[in-house]
Amino acid sequence: MRILHLGFEDHHRPGAGGGSGRNQEVNRRLAKNHDVTVVVAAYPGCLDRVEEGVQYRHVGVGGPYTPSLLSYFACLPWVVAKASRKRSYDLIVEEFAPPCSSLGIAAWTSLPTCANVQWFFAAEKAREYRLPGWTMETVERWGARRYTHIIALSNDLADQIRTISPRAEIEVNGMGVAPPNLGAPIAPIPRSSVFLGRLDIEHKGLDLLLEALAVLPSGSADLTIAGEGRGRPQIEEQVKRLNLGDQVHLVGDVRGDDKWRLLAGAQLVVMPSRRETFGLSALEAMAVGRPVLAFDIPCLRSVVTSERGELVEPFQIGAFADAWARLLNEPDECERLGQAGSKFALGQSWDDIAQRQGAFYERCV
Repeated sequence: MRILHLGFEDHHRPGAGGGSGRNQEVNRRLAKNHDVTVVVAAYPGCLDRVEEGVQYRHVGVGGPYTPSLLSYFACLPWVVAKASRKRSYDLIVEEFAPPCSSLGIAAWTSLPTCANVQWFFAAEKAREYRLPGWTMETVERWGARRYTHIIALSNDLADQIRTISPRAEIEVNGMGVAPPNLGAPIAPIPRSSVFLGRLDIEHKGLDLLLEALAVLPSGSADLTIAGEGRGRPQIEEQVKRLNLGDQVHLVGDVRGDDKWRLLAGAQLVVMPSRRETFGLSALEAMAVGRPVLAFDIPCLRSVVTSERGELVEPFQIGAFADAWARLLNEPDECERLGQAGSKFALGQSWDDIAQRQGAFYERCV
């Protein structure tokens, strides 16, 4: 099968999120039996390449994030028209992406199509980009309705899409995890916490996280923030304003074994997101036996449960701070939650995720 994946984000792009990492894991496995081409937005220093059997092509303006994003969408009609004219693919997969989720590629081509929905927040993202929210949401809903075959990362997300496109066949297929063997077990550093993810303040709730840390007694928690993104200057300013410089450590993008060691060395992983479509960082934390503290939001609550972490009332800084302090004061409880999370994570295999996705693609064709 020849697959054209309109993948939006290259996983090598600085600050790339978990969605692009998921696409990499799935596509490299599918490439063992299929011809996979991924079209992504250009960025400074990007290179077209073949990686693990997957062909990556960049389109648009390789400049700052927003022009790169918008120019990527502007190029999609040309990419799809060329593929349709030459009949060079058996399936086109549209990755929903900000700010409008979908351009409804299924309406532009006679080739079989599938939507891969890891992102469905047009109204919220429009505010960040200073775009009219009702316009972006209208495009999002129109685009979703064009599809008869849709992959969603969680049951919550699938239910949301069904209200818009009730006749679509929706496959719920989430995230996998494959932590490396790091040798001897890593003991967590007492009273340490880690945030891992894109530095997107509105989406990831990093402003709420820092406000909660400021509520805790001075010096009672040590927070490492790992990741890159456009929100870093605002985070640095907030750290300075709240006098948290001695407690907060921004370490930039952390990948590979360094990422796993960072997670394993934390007593607690904090995830203050305002919205998620799955929560890969939570699953990765559990894979190395670390509990997760998060807000009780759709999609994330299917990963973080009371058996393997703690959820608090959404966006209540005081409640988050109270739970944070209590867990740091109960290392045995953190260990118990982490062990339960580890058992759950062991059942989430990238091989299984890729196999289910490939089977769904074949049904689309």
